Amino acid sequence: MATIPAVDVTDFDIRTPLQRGTAVAAVVFAVLGVLGFVPGLTQGLESIEFFGPASGAFLFGVFHVSVLLNLLYLAFGLVGALSARSVRGSALYLAGGSVLLVLLWVYGLMVAEDSSANVFPTDVPGNWLHLLLAIAMTGLCLVTAKRSLPPGAAPVEPEL
Repeated sequence: MATIPAVDVTDFDIRTPLQRGTAVAAVVFAVLGVLGFVPGLTQGLESIEFFGPASGAFLFGVFHVSVLLNLLYLAFGLVGALSARSVRGSALYLAGGSVLLVLLWVYGLMVAEDSSANVFPTDVPGNWLHLLLAIAMTGLCLVTAKRSLPPGAAPVEPEL
């Protein structure tokens, strides 16, 4: 009968900087999603709507939130946690997530706050938050990706 070697599950230092950065980003989004449902931290929680501009809930009294937006943040956190399991997944999450956040920022700029097309309750503070998160994720990807290469590996230059 084969034996399975013991693994020290308390040793979390096996992750690369890219994977650790992805895990941090995932936690940030999961926390944002949870906080959007916490009374006291989210003002007007009693008037939260599933989606749209009619939601009267504001995280920290500043960021307009809805159930759908909070669920989006939670899902984004879950995807990040799963992506952090590999270097490739981490890079795709940070780069792809940055693109999605920029698209959400552009969506917020294009759709009027009181429009029926505003399924995510977008507002100026939320738009800036999405842009800042996109910049942070892009920076995190760029800064940590090169340090996450195996020893002696050279980055692959794209062919033009």
